Amino acid sequence: MLKLLHSNLLQHAHLQIGAGHNSGEEYVINTVLCQALKRSPLTVFDVGANNGDYGKMLRAKFSAAQIHCFEPGPETFDRLTTNTKGLNIKLHNTAVGSSDGTIMLVKSSKNENGTMLTAYKDAITTLFTFAGEPNESIECNMISIDSFCQNNDIEEIDFLKIDVEGHECSVLAGASKMINENKINIVQFEFSEFNIFSRTFFYDFYKLLPQYQFYRIMPFNNLYPLGNYSSSHEIFKCQNVLAINNSLHYNYMA
Repeated sequence: MLKLLHSNLLQHAHLQIGAGHNSGEEYVINTVLCQALKRSPLTVFDVGANNGDYGKMLRAKFSAAQIHCFEPGPETFDRLTTNTKGLNIKLHNTAVGSSDGTIMLVKSSKNENGTMLTAYKDAITTLFTFAGEPNESIECNMISIDSFCQNNDIEEIDFLKIDVEGHECSVLAGASKMINENKINIVQFEFSEFNIFSRTFFYDFYKLLPQYQFYRIMPFNNLYPLGNYSSSHEIFKCQNVLAINNSLHYNYMA
């Protein structure tokens, strides 16, 4: 009984800090972006676009935005293409990382449609065993955000969403030029159990984004300001975090 109570209390605590399945992403799209930018976003990157559900939400809210969706998995990219047909979303069948090149991603035996690809095999064999054995490796093309923006004459990104199963810091490392020049206004990233296997801490995001204010996206349509870095931020449970550039002078009011 005590063990069950402890488990339920821990689960409840995780939910209260925004760790769990209620991601709050619609709240960010519908409310926070325009408040922080003081206008609608013009250029949006969805890195780890999966089947395109998030891209469709973005398009439904921001009809004039230039939306770029990045998805490396071939089967998932096919579904992304089908699901976003006619929405004027630019699709890119590539991974995004710290540099241009290739990356090996692992697919598991019970994940036939390829929606969960990761660079971290140990994550599947240790924590995500429900996905089966890591039985296939896929070599994917990879680009960096800095080179992509340079090659496509993109001067500013209003909103960068990253959901890449523990590879988020590598994506940000590949955007260092844009970040240092304050050319990325708002970043949303996932922090989860995958970061255990990529050996990345919450502290690493503070180092990569020194001129940003961090907020945990909470259930029930609100944000939790994280303030200065604290070791208490190191909670390896699935959660979405918003980083807003200080240049926007955004003051969150709950």
